Amino acid sequence: MKIDAIIPAIQLINLEANKINSKVNVGDILNVQIISNLNNEVVLRLSDGKTITASSLNPLEAAVGEFINLVVNEKKDGKLFLETMHDSGEVSSNQLTKEQVKNLLDGMKLSITPKNVEIINQMVEREVTVNKQNVMSVLNNMARFPNLDVTKAVFMIANGVDFEEKNINLLNQYSESKIALGNQIESILSQLTLMI
Repeated sequence: MKIDAIIPAIQLINLEANKINSKVNVGDILNVQIISNLNNEVVLRLSDGKTITASSLNPLEAAVGEFINLVVNEKKDGKLFLETMHDSGEVSSNQLTKEQVKNLLDGMKLSITPKNVEIINQMVEREVTVNKQNVMSVLNNMARFPNLDVTKAVFMIANGVDFEEKNINLLNQYSESKIALGNQIESILSQLTLMI
């Protein structure tokens, strides 16, 4: 899924934000599941399992059970204002434009570095909620564990794996054996091709 752009004011959602207001900042991307969608009122399940009710100014074009990405546009008077991120369906992976990544990092008050850009892109690709807490978790754990890279750190967050030396070593072993297995399969396929 390619995320083309944030469409302003088309799908503005006003949440009863006191449940999550303190955890999110302007620019954060929330990956939510639609639980109910009736008459401009939707029930959303957040990545942490909490459900919230939201009202939409326009009908939300999403089916029950579908996952969508919402961008936190504004925090005002104890309410969050979110916008949907629309999907063009052209590419099979999630991608943000450079400008969207820059805006996210600015909104989180983080510097625009290649590593931070890579973290944001990996989080969007793996459908991890993009917020300052998760970005900082990746950065801090990469500093603590030199054998941990961005892809593996985001994978661990996406799958709820604790950042412990044992888990990182197992993930590295798995990754290395997967590469070795892939190389062996390629070798067998090339040998088979020569035999035919």
